[in-house]
Amino acid sequence: MTNEIIALPNSYYLSSIRAGDQAALVAHLNEPELHLYTGSIPYPYTAADADWWVKYRVTAGQDGAKETTFALRQPEGYLIGALNVEDLVVGKTFVAEMGYWLAKPEWGKGLMTAAVRAFCRYAFEELALHKLEAKVFDQNTGSWRVLEKNGFKLEGYIREHAYRRGEFLDDREYGLLRREWAAAI
Repeated sequence: MTNEIIALPNSYYLSSIRAGDQAALVAHLNEPELHLYTGSIPYPYTAADADWWVKYRVTAGQDGAKETTFALRQPEGYLIGALNVEDLVVGKTFVAEMGYWLAKPEWGKGLMTAAVRAFCRYAFEELALHKLEAKVFDQNTGSWRVLEKNGFKLEGYIREHAYRRGEFLDDREYGLLRREWAAAI
């Protein structure tokens, strides 16, 4: 398994998902408001969901391939969020969709802005991507502001694209090209 570590401000850091992260996943991903803002995380989020996902991520890292999923951790190592790109073959995949979430008690502290910034550097430099894409619900102002602070451009608006809690939600589609990122750093 790879064990990438990426330092963030105030001793927070990104690292590989590891055995033992299950309890934090269950605790954070059962927050109803967080579920409202995520597209593919099951709700309620069970211990079985966490066990499957951690096993999947740990197994994926055993082949020595570059890491594509990172845990956002407090200085003490406790998982408080995650970022990833999926279905990526380094050197063959040039456009990937990034996803991320952050535990509700950590919202508004600038942590995800810093984590996305670090993840973009990793994606362009280590994964050799040409473009990162991200999709966020229109009502998730905090998330689309994270993207905009990191140079992502709004590329599209998809009306009533997802169904959550009895209502249809609009999606914002963002993109960041390697050359735009390189010009901004």
